Amino acid sequence: MSFLKQFNRAILTFVVGLVVMVFSVGFGATSASANVNPEPAGSVTSVVQPSCAVDHAVINITDATPPGVGPGYGGIWYYLVSSRGAESQTPDSVDRLSSFALNSLPMSLGETVTFTVKAQLDTPEGSPPLVVIDSFTATRPNACGEPIVVTAVVPVATDQVITCTKDFTLKTVGASITIPVIQGVEYLLDGKVVTGTLSVVPGTYSFTARAKDGFVLSAPLNVFLGVNAGVAPVCKKPVVVVVTPPTTPKVTPPKATPVALPRVSTPVKTTAPVTNPKIVTDYVSDSPPKVVTAQVGSTGFGWSLLVVGFGAMLLIGSVLPRRKVQENKH
Repeated sequence: MSFLKQFNRAILTFVVGLVVMVFSVGFGATSASANVNPEPAGSVTSVVQPSCAVDHAVINITDATPPGVGPGYGGIWYYLVSSRGAESQTPDSVDRLSSFALNSLPMSLGETVTFTVKAQLDTPEGSPPLVVIDSFTATRPNACGEPIVVTAVVPVATDQVITCTKDFTLKTVGASITIPVIQGVEYLLDGKVVTGTLSVVPGTYSFTARAKDGFVLSAPLNVFLGVNAGVAPVCKKPVVVVVTPPTTPKVTPPKATPVALPRVSTPVKTTAPVTNPKIVTDYVSDSPPKVVTAQVGSTGFGWSLLVVGFGAMLLIGSVLPRRKVQENKH
């Protein structure tokens, strides 16, 4: 092989290797840049200074971290620090471009504090730096004038209640104590500040009212509240008794049978004057004769006269044969 061909081959090999190295370096740099997390950035949008009534500063922050999130990114932590030490931080890492607020610790009247806001990426990759976002000062005024007089009221206790449901089971509504909401007043239970409605068990609880800064109570308030247990009623399902009314038997009246009555002739009334009364002798054996006197023809006695005459005829008919027999014996 001639020297010229060897030279050309060497030049070609060098050029190819150079091109491959350039491409390799370019892709490597691109891949590396895609896996690098950006540094956090943000700004303090406003600071609410403490006052006579409010004893802490409020710092409003907006995140401005650029895009290009790499591996392991979980958000951004924000911290508020001062010469007094750590003040507060976000409860969890926040998303980029979000807005939120941090509160300082309580400040005394007339106190001035320098605060610093810092941020750090939430990632286990490497050692992310703690970046300073902003610094500022806050001062609480000293001359707050006369304190505002406020009156504390007693919290409201609600006893436990036990009732019967429609299914005849017991239903229990727990006891509670409601803390009043009054400007400048806070309530303590066992030395701890409490608010809202507290769910409690039946018993006795001691509450103390305390005035906040810039306020004063018109009168101290220390009270014991008793919460009573509910009385369980007897949930017994009632017994339903079905009463059937007695059945009244149907009575069929007997069928009436017609009765033939004897036909009676209407008595004939007479108005003829009585001239000679007739004497009828009734002979009865072994007894003196009875004389029946009737006035024939008197008004009202016509029917009676017929009946008496008919009876006399029957009596004479039965007695005469017996008399004849007796006469024959003699």
